[in-house]
Amino acid sequence: MRSWLSLIALFFCANIFSQPILHRHTVDEDQNVFSYVDDLGTVHITADTFIAVPPPVFQHVAAFITTRNAVYRFHNGKEVPGIHFFDNWYDCENHGTIRYRDTTGNVGILSSEGDVLIQARYNEILPLVNGYTIGLKGAEKTCFESDCEHFYWKDGQKILINQEGLEIVALDSAISYWDLDLNAIQFTDLETELEGVHFKDQMGSLFIPYSHALLKKRFTQGFDTLKAHIAPSLVVRGKSDQTLTRNQFWKRYGKELKRLYEQGAPLADYYLTASYNLSMNPQWGLWQNNCGDLLPEYKVFNIYSPIRSKKIEHLTVIQKGGEFWLVEISLHTNP
Repeated sequence: MRSWLSLIALFFCANIFSQPILHRHTVDEDQNVFSYVDDLGTVHITADTFIAVPPPVFQHVAAFITTRNAVYRFHNGKEVPGIHFFDNWYDCENHGTIRYRDTTGNVGILSSEGDVLIQARYNEILPLVNGYTIGLKGAEKTCFESDCEHFYWKDGQKILINQEGLEIVALDSAISYWDLDLNAIQFTDLETELEGVHFKDQMGSLFIPYSHALLKKRFTQGFDTLKAHIAPSLVVRGKSDQTLTRNQFWKRYGKELKRLYEQGAPLADYYLTASYNLSMNPQWGLWQNNCGDLLPEYKVFNIYSPIRSKKIEHLTVIQKGGEFWLVEISLHTNP
């Protein structure tokens, strides 16, 4: 009897927590009318007229900016005002969470049910990664023009926060927090040769490595490591961009890639970039949020070899923690 009850409970919980993935369906492109349907084409969210085109995918939460209102719409039907905008665009779902801005202008994070995870008490806050985020407090908003369409935050204090909203430690203002890899945060007293940030507080010792340090350690382990981490298909950017399979890429560029690696890998330069266009590489669907952008736990680096190549200008890799994937090369347009 108990086993049957367990099975019923398991089935019930599975249906509660597994949300169907809905897809944006264009009803009238000229009038910006969209609905959301499931994989079978069944309409789950009826058509509405949008001011801003909504996300292509809706699982837990999405920003709906319609002629009626501007709210976050949740899978349970709940609607919450306070859409967070960054660089003139709305925020996107991040593993069921999303940032919101309250009536005071401060920013926090909501759960997949529309409940507050982290109170809106920060000027800005990064999306959660591995249960942690970094918030900015006490900063001064500085505008580039009179209408303040473009602005930046001056001064303030950066704080490491967990997903329960606990402020763990204040970060030194000189720290390159964009480069911190929260995937690899360690609460440990062990010393490490990796470059990163060490803290000590009431919880003990804390170490957060820099992403570029993790990447360099893994990237320089040998050419076989790089070869094993070539993506199934790669984008080649040049006078005309193209996508190649791994075998096509290897035939055309493998020999030159190996020469560059063996002669220059230890002295290569690693540059963290702001974003990566996934549209040419749809294989990375699991790495995307509901807007099609790269999820925040992944970082993009351009790697430049000190060795001159007539073909390859630089490599582009996507990195997460101690792993990386070569997804793109850029060619010299004037070799």
